[in-house]
Amino acid sequence: MRVSRLHIISYCILFFLVLLSPTLKSTFNSSSTVNCENRSLKAFPNLAWNDSILQELGAYYEEHFSLRNEFTYWQSVLKVTVFNSSSNPKDVQIGRSNWLFPTSKLDYSYGSYTHRDLLTSQELKVFRKIHVDRKKLLEKRNCKYLLVVWPNKTTIYPEYVPRHLQWMVKDTISKVEQIIRYFQSTKTAIPIIYPKHFLCKYKNERLYLKNDTHWNLLGAYYGYVYFMKHTSSVIGEKPKNRKEFKLSYKLNQTGDLLEIMGMCSSNLFPEKIPQLKFRKQVKIFATPNDISYKQVNPSAKSNKKVLFFRDSYTRNLIPYFSQHFKESYYYWQDYDQKIVDSLRPDVVVVSKVERYF
Repeated sequence: MRVSRLHIISYCILFFLVLLSPTLKSTFNSSSTVNCENRSLKAFPNLAWNDSILQELGAYYEEHFSLRNEFTYWQSVLKVTVFNSSSNPKDVQIGRSNWLFPTSKLDYSYGSYTHRDLLTSQELKVFRKIHVDRKKLLEKRNCKYLLVVWPNKTTIYPEYVPRHLQWMVKDTISKVEQIIRYFQSTKTAIPIIYPKHFLCKYKNERLYLKNDTHWNLLGAYYGYVYFMKHTSSVIGEKPKNRKEFKLSYKLNQTGDLLEIMGMCSSNLFPEKIPQLKFRKQVKIFATPNDISYKQVNPSAKSNKKVLFFRDSYTRNLIPYFSQHFKESYYYWQDYDQKIVDSLRPDVVVVSKVERYF
């Protein structure tokens, strides 16, 4: 079959229009789809001449040319609808029933899930010494020290993890379980609060977000219940009963894992997520900033001042914890003795998700 000259000319025109479309858009329309990749794009390089300046300029243009966000979005939609695959498989994988899972080696997701992050004997000794020394120092100041580890999404819902990732699991125990066993065998008097089995009892109520790395408010509630029950001898408080909350659901089509795939929102990944609200609202004064978050609850019964060194998983726990203490602090960072010395708390809690522990 002969291809007419008109067809050839049409294809050439279409080809050049595609190549020129970013430039045409930036010329006639400066607005663009929002970048949703949940990361910082490359900054414009210093124009001082060096051997890598052309490479740096090229890398900058690749992440900032007009229509880039649109192309990223539609590429992701195409891969999902046609191939049921992620547009960014090294960081996000699509599991069964369209559950999304983090798989990045940079944020320890892959190593944590596959149990490839286990500690050596020497590393276990160093880890134990760090926490024992902290505990001894705090005890001299009449301050208690607690460790709490929140389970990964993959730990509670392994049945939704892609099968090829399940085949890559290297060991039968996780790093958290390894550390717990080591602490027990060495009679280390620092309990590690790890509500894995407790959360599994309620997993049918949907405790984690399908499109996100985090748990939802209901999952955080059960984590809070477990924590309060297992620290009652230290904190002296009981968890709030479920009857004190109103449960509702809302439609959600967003999540940090969708953003990593280049999709701010998508009706390809809808889910109903639970919302828990106190039936009886208590006035709490909050002073948030970049890394710390102070909560003051004048009506709280406990006079204890509690300091949490946390990550993003503790965010959904703050509304529950702040009901119990007149003062509570939530620093989004690792343990810092200077902060402890400054605040002089009664209890210090290191609160982390499993993959960052």
